[in-house]
Amino acid sequence: MIRGLGRHDNCNYQLSKHKRTCTHNAPAAREFAIREHFSRNWQGTGFKAQLTAPDKATAIKFKRYLDEFGGVTSEVLISGPDTREGNDDVYTVGKEEVQAFWKVMMAKYGNENAYNRQLINAFKHGPEPEIIIVVDKLLTGFDAPRNTVLYVCRSLKEHTLLQAIARVNRLWEGKDFGYVVDYYGVIQELDEAMDLYASLPDFDQDEVSGALADIADVTGQVPQKHSELLDVFKGVKNKLDEEEYERVLADEELRQKFYEKLCGFHRTLGVALSSSRFLRETPEKKIKRYKDDLAFFMKLRAAVKKRYAEEIDYKEYEAKVQKLVDTHVTANELCKITELVSIFEREKFKAEVEIVVRIPNTL
Repeated sequence: MIRGLGRHDNCNYQLSKHKRTCTHNAPAAREFAIREHFSRNWQGTGFKAQLTAPDKATAIKFKRYLDEFGGVTSEVLISGPDTREGNDDVYTVGKEEVQAFWKVMMAKYGNENAYNRQLINAFKHGPEPEIIIVVDKLLTGFDAPRNTVLYVCRSLKEHTLLQAIARVNRLWEGKDFGYVVDYYGVIQELDEAMDLYASLPDFDQDEVSGALADIADVTGQVPQKHSELLDVFKGVKNKLDEEEYERVLADEELRQKFYEKLCGFHRTLGVALSSSRFLRETPEKKIKRYKDDLAFFMKLRAAVKKRYAEEIDYKEYEAKVQKLVDTHVTANELCKITELVSIFEREKFKAEVEIVVRIPNTL
């Protein structure tokens, strides 16, 4: 977890480790994974992502693959190719592709300044592109608070690494964390980068204390957050009776505790469901339980707010919560609890009611 790498950088970080070698011959599976990760967890929330490429030709290939897969929008922001004799760009693998790309961009935008300005403004303020692909540009000194996810597919060291990570560390409504998905292994370089940072004259130990944590440290909190939420309703006798849940929450103090615990649970679960490791290592039955309970308590929250004429402002989290529910929570199939019985057959009806009451707690 990165916290406060600079005086204005006071969001938190979740680190997801997906170390793979990113080369010109890397399979499109990586780009597909990026597309899936972003679309499942961030698309439609207003948050954006930045994808770092090792060179211009690879950046263009990244976009081509993302376009072929579809589902997310992206743009490439690079500097123009330098064809002067002796310049490295002349000998870069894929130079023809880079030059062809640049020619298209200049035809579209007119000049390099307009190309830079329009793409940056669109990324910062518009709905598209959702992912911006860069090599060196925007890795330092770029302030786009909606930029939340950094996909790293190139070598970054020392100051450049810290600056790149800081790109997803700007405050924004509903943004609890910046996410770094490391496909290259740059996090191994972070200790050296932090040593460099510590050597600066205005270094503050509090700013970097507990700076980095694996995403697993957060996903490991899901069971505890879940238990804390369920514990709010330990006094509910019939776990199938939604009305009883609402009555219990007549107590304002308990109601506020419910809102707090629900908020903590959905935020932690949201992080967990974006982790392939969590999905792989957690039993499917347990994941389904988490999802179903989230759906139930979100519905309960809405009912309680209406019942007690409350207006709780969760606006800053609504988009992410809705994304979580839409993506990961589905309606359960109908479960037949009792046989159909007429209410006029008093003895049979009474017997069926007793069956329902005796059903073990499911929450």
